[in-house]
Amino acid sequence: YAAASDYLMLMAYDEHYAGSKDTGSIAGQSWYEQNLIARMKDLNPAKTIIALGNYGYDWTAGASNAKEVSFQEAVIAAQDSEAEIKFDEATRNPYFGYEEEDKSQHTVWFLDGVTAFNQIRAASGYHPAGFALWRLGSEDPSIWSIFGSDQLNPVPDALKRIIYGYQVDFE
Repeated sequence: YAAASDYLMLMAYDEHYAGSKDTGSIAGQSWYEQNLIARMKDLNPAKTIIALGNYGYDWTAGASNAKEVSFQEAVIAAQDSEAEIKFDEATRNPYFGYEEEDKSQHTVWFLDGVTAFNQIRAASGYHPAGFALWRLGSEDPSIWSIFGSDQLNPVPDALKRIIYGYQVDFE
């Protein structure tokens, strides 16, 4: 496909997805880097656009599918349930757990501006044609401080302030 196309989009997310049997990171850093290594052996970087995820999944214990959530929905769920958002050192992805009023146990993994920063930095050595974002409207607003300008050398200081609340939250 790469030879016959102008550009190829490399989907670099969904390590764990809505139908996964296990909960887990959406794009753990080592998983992401291993996929880049494997795919870039066969792809022309000048014709490859790396698509980064920026959303989350809310898994309910015992359910067969997770619910896809936006960054804002994830952060609001953590706030409403008084859950602490943790940064998993192994995968470099944020997550938290909470109990719903019906006593169901939930685990939420999501991607944010920090994960996008780490992924862009890891991919910069390949000199890809660019980066894309899945899914517009579900992203961490702080991603726009690093995404789209000097993508190969984003500045981490731009991510010190995390802002959410760009959609109305109906109570």
